[in-house]
Amino acid sequence: MKEYSLVIIGAGAAGLLAGIAALEEKIEDVLIIEQEEDLGGNLNLFINNDFGEFHLGENVPGPAFASILITTYVSLNGQFKNNTRVIEVSDDRKIKYVNPYEGEVEIKAKKIILASGCREKYTGNIIVPIHKYTGIFSTASAHRLVNFQGLLPGREVILSGNTVWSYILARRLVIEGAKVKGIITSRESVSEDLAKIIDGFDIPVICNSKVIEVGGGERIEWARIENCTKKEESKIIECDSLILAIGYYPEIDYLKNSTIKINNECLQIENYKTSVEGIYCCGTIVHGRNGLFNSGEEGYKVGKIVSAQLK
Repeated sequence: MKEYSLVIIGAGAAGLLAGIAALEEKIEDVLIIEQEEDLGGNLNLFINNDFGEFHLGENVPGPAFASILITTYVSLNGQFKNNTRVIEVSDDRKIKYVNPYEGEVEIKAKKIILASGCREKYTGNIIVPIHKYTGIFSTASAHRLVNFQGLLPGREVILSGNTVWSYILARRLVIEGAKVKGIITSRESVSEDLAKIIDGFDIPVICNSKVIEVGGGERIEWARIENCTKKEESKIIECDSLILAIGYYPEIDYLKNSTIKINNECLQIENYKTSVEGIYCCGTIVHGRNGLFNSGEEGYKVGKIVSAQLK
């Protein structure tokens, strides 16, 4: 069984910078395992200039920061396996993974850093029939469609949700030529930070409201919006796409056979250490979507901590 000094699960900002930090400290045999074809994680999805200041001294778009990190990691002789899914992590730091090239393989690590981030997950909070019509997307899938594949989800779009990613996506859709007919939020008002994101883009925000019904043929053609306070007040907005903000949870299915403490799908950690010796975690796997902008900085810090332990 092949053994590595450090194995990092996830090649987003946190994982890449943890690897870079370890390689800078002359730790050999650093391996990153990434389930997607492309390294960079969520950085590839967001083109806003909000990434990398702590590392570069300036802010750059997400894909540009990802490219810089990948180039740096490879130039330091960091190893990686893409298109590779981790199946299991055990308490004795054995990692079982599978990919199309090697099949199922088991390796061992002296230290492990969990940086696999989060994924969208439906939790019953969506009351409209999401599988009945085409043209209904989650926020992350729409981000990927626009920024990673260069395609629009639709021409007349409604977004439901009050996250920063919904507002960034709405702005991006307008830039690419779509008409955003409304951001629907159950909140009474829009925070100043969110309002700044869409300032000047003529994007209406419908507060204290929710989407209760959709209709159409094969594709969605309209959505009914209901006022949360005055339920008798509803209106129909014509659209060809509906984008929903859904639950966002840590990617930790591979820990199901370990004894790492998890509470309500959240890892229980102290100083980046999990409850199992030699296994650390950082980034959005800990903080969720709110940790995206500083996940790389945290990854670099954890990489240094683990390197000191290995030395």
